[in-house]
Amino acid sequence: MTLDVGKKSMPKAAHPLPFSVDYLKSILHLDPETGIFRWLKDRSNGKIKKGSVAGGAHRSKSNGIWYLRLGINGKTYQGHRIAYFMYHTKDPYPLEIDHWDRNGLNNSKDNLREVTTAQNNMNKGIYHNNKSGYPGVYLLHTGQWEARLRDKRIGTTYKTESEAILARYTAETNDRC
Repeated sequence: MTLDVGKKSMPKAAHPLPFSVDYLKSILHLDPETGIFRWLKDRSNGKIKKGSVAGGAHRSKSNGIWYLRLGINGKTYQGHRIAYFMYHTKDPYPLEIDHWDRNGLNNSKDNLREVTTAQNNMNKGIYHNNKSGYPGVYLLHTGQWEARLRDKRIGTTYKTESEAILARYTAETNDRC
């Protein structure tokens, strides 16, 4: 689910889940090892059979990652939010659910954690156009390198990639202290 804003596609804010864990457990089985949902009853006038896998993969327009979505009572929900709710009997709202392994389809119990947006952003992978292979280190059109942490430049520019990586690593380490 996304909200289109001009050319950018931004994720919609999460809302509290409108049902109880007991209700979810009455219609869905969730395997904590695999994170796979299965229907406990026939659904949609018998079109979906008891025991069949619930949900479907959906590619996010905002980040291109595949996630599981479930249709429950005529509305669509993110599988990882439903899984976290069923595992911990706690609605994650207003926080986000992060996949430790960055696989949005892996909803196993050990792979999900409740995080703030800032914490979730720290678990992002490296952008496909990153030339250094290190987050926050960029090759400028001038041929020099730049290091950034949280959208702020670290120092000036650097002549070598290794200088920029060291500056970024040092700033990140000092930031954690």
